[in-house]
Amino acid sequence: MRGDLALRGDQPGVELELVAMASYCRLEAYQQALETGRKITTSDPALKERHLFLTGLAADGLKDVATLAAVAKAFPHSAKPPLLEQADRAEIDSRLAMSQGAFGKAETDALRAVTARRDSLDYRGMARGLDCAARAARGAGQAERAAGYARRASESRAQADSKS
Repeated sequence: MRGDLALRGDQPGVELELVAMASYCRLEAYQQALETGRKITTSDPALKERHLFLTGLAADGLKDVATLAAVAKAFPHSAKPPLLEQADRAEIDSRLAMSQGAFGKAETDALRAVTARRDSLDYRGMARGLDCAARAARGAGQAERAAGYARRASESRAQADSKS
């Protein structure tokens, strides 16, 4: 896609760069995701929020707590944020709490993300949130609860794959 754009003398837009970031995160190529994200500038609030979320995922994947904390702090605050923003914020908060050893808060935040993603029928995001909840439960020494979250994550992934 980028090669095609280059042949036409065009540059990839913010949306394409965000898709690339998401792809890198899914492939666990977190450094590439961050490098791609550094090129992104936009004034669109929805695209900024998505950029923050993907930056947070990549930072968490690299165990870069400083960047993860900066992302959590930079998230917009509004009285009634859209469901996607609620889910993204809760997941970033969960990941930050986990990196700080606050496993109970991490689990609670992850479950808030799961609920918001379920309500928006985002099964892949729901699975990712359940993975966070499982990690938090394991961190808190709750192996049985962690196994339950992991099982639900697997079911959500299967649901997402059947919709693809």
